[in-house]
Amino acid sequence: LAMRLVYVFQLRQSPWFAQYEMDSLYNHQWAAALAKGETFVQGPYFRPPFYPLFLGVIYRLFGTGPWAPRIIQAALGSLNCGLLFVVGRKAFNRTVGIIAGFAGAFSWCFAYFDAELLSPVLIVFFTLLLVVGLLHARSHRGAIVWLINGVILGLSAVTRPDILIFAPAIAAWIAVLYRPMWRRAAMYALVLFVGCMVPILPVTI
Repeated sequence: LAMRLVYVFQLRQSPWFAQYEMDSLYNHQWAAALAKGETFVQGPYFRPPFYPLFLGVIYRLFGTGPWAPRIIQAALGSLNCGLLFVVGRKAFNRTVGIIAGFAGAFSWCFAYFDAELLSPVLIVFFTLLLVVGLLHARSHRGAIVWLINGVILGLSAVTRPDILIFAPAIAAWIAVLYRPMWRRAAMYALVLFVGCMVPILPVTI
């Protein structure tokens, strides 16, 4: 978090700190409209709506200045490093988790995108949270686990839809965990699908 905040304070010297371009500008304008309760997109969404909605909530609470989203995203990016630790620990061991967490903490690529008005900070968050949930399912089995994993997958999809290409791998993971109980596996796959649709259906409608 300290490294990310130092980067944000250094970034304020850039002429693009408060002057957005291209994707950042589009997200800023969409979020500002949402914060005012105005319609920005007529018809189908040109881009996934969750990041502008996330940014719009920040604008609603703290105004449309350049500081609040970057500081909040710095905190979220720091949390992502903690999730990297959890994934490494659950998949391998504590040492791997610590290495992964520190690698994420000092990755210039993560630090850069955590300070941009772009969706990668949320994409990384939801993806890591989903992997944690899938690893958690090895020892905590039941429909509620797969419902939560489905909701996380759906939130990730309305942030970056191509995460759905990962869905067949999740179905295969369910089959591995519950072999040879194919009926239970099919039921949990259905629960996962229902959870995934919870965030997606309002966007579709």
